[in-house]
Amino acid sequence: SESSINTVTECLFSLFVTLRELPVIRCPKGNAAAIVAEKLEKKMRDARRDPKSELFKDQAITNFQRPLLVILDRSLDICSTLHHTWTYQALIHDLYKLYLNRCQVTVEGRNKNYDLTADDAFWQKNKGKPFPEVADAVHMELEGCRAAEQEIKRLKEVMGGNVASTNDQIANTVSSLPELMEKKKRVDMHINIATSLSESIKSRSLDKFFEVEEKIMTKATLEDSVLELLKNPDLGTPDDKMRLFVIYYLNTSDLPESELKCTWTPLRRWDAMLGVLNTFPS
Repeated sequence: SESSINTVTECLFSLFVTLRELPVIRCPKGNAAAIVAEKLEKKMRDARRDPKSELFKDQAITNFQRPLLVILDRSLDICSTLHHTWTYQALIHDLYKLYLNRCQVTVEGRNKNYDLTADDAFWQKNKGKPFPEVADAVHMELEGCRAAEQEIKRLKEVMGGNVASTNDQIANTVSSLPELMEKKKRVDMHINIATSLSESIKSRSLDKFFEVEEKIMTKATLEDSVLELLKNPDLGTPDDKMRLFVIYYLNTSDLPESELKCTWTPLRRWDAMLGVLNTFPS
């Protein structure tokens, strides 16, 4: 839609204003990407020509170091938008609708909002890692906090010893308490998020969907047929199954119509995204 195209254009424009870069824009012709590229190019050109604007004034048009911006239509890679993910940030975005760096997680029956920001060192270091690695990293961070707490308790117990030496140690420990408390708070936040993610992965068998979809997209051999997976009532939600089915359909060019009908029959039974199913031959 026009509003979506304008939103994408504004976002790209804001990005390059922030980067203080004037890109070379390239795109295919005759689709939505070309419309975005044209609007973006015009917006940048108008900004350079506006005498009241300082935007892009210090970027030379002939600069051979200008970044290259390639705009492609999403239809070139639909599967990526449907693929079940396995990295920390992507899982949060998929399951909790990460918006403006904030996600809402259910903890002990109560909804809690968590901000995942640039000053969160753990988040910055681990957001792109596979979830199992993140779970191990959270455990290590927790052990580090516990070790620091034990050190504080130990210092309290030796107060009767070398007073001067102990006082120095206590002073150093006390000075680091605010940082330790903030770190413990962030660790607790990531423990809650990771625990909730783990429960969702287990209840919906998301690891299985990720594994199967990866094999389909890389043309690897499947251990179980997609039809058997779709028939399994204990595997995922109807939406999960529809995502798997569409990825399978898009990556199987010679899928017989008989198999296609057999494959979507269990989806109709589970009432999954019927608006999508109705676009296929009946």
